[in-house]
Amino acid sequence: MSVRDDRGVVTLVGEIDLYSAPMLSGVLQQAIAVGAPAVVVDMALVSFCDAAGLGRLVATANALEGVGA
Repeated sequence: MSVRDDRGVVTLVGEIDLYSAPMLSGVLQQAIAVGAPAVVVDMALVSFCDAAGLGRLVATANALEGVGA
């Protein structure tokens, strides 16, 4: 994860599936904990994302909306 222009940027690489989705949640939680006003998820290098990965992304977005981020 990096910070650019006050945004936490999470760059994902490879496949996001049932086995890697829990790691994705951890990385997203770290990005949120940094306290940046926005978190950007760069998926340009992701070759595959299944429902588990999409579910983690949506759950994180919903949680952030709930706290007004």
